[in-house]
Amino acid sequence: MAVGENGDNNRQRSEGTLPEQGNLAEWYRQKADECLRFAKEAATADARDQWLKLANGWSQLAIHQKR
Repeated sequence: MAVGENGDNNRQRSEGTLPEQGNLAEWYRQKADECLRFAKEAATADARDQWLKLANGWSQLAIHQKR
């Protein structure tokens, strides 16, 4: 929770927040796409490989969520 200027606790939804159960597969695919974009922009081969591994993991989650 984020604390506002007046001291109140305000819930803020970020991109990293999990969606409702029915949308998980799509959210996982979006995360995979983000990782692929980062892989294309990676400065090193090692960084690219790490992003591709993450993309693969998100894709696998999407596949298993659909079952």
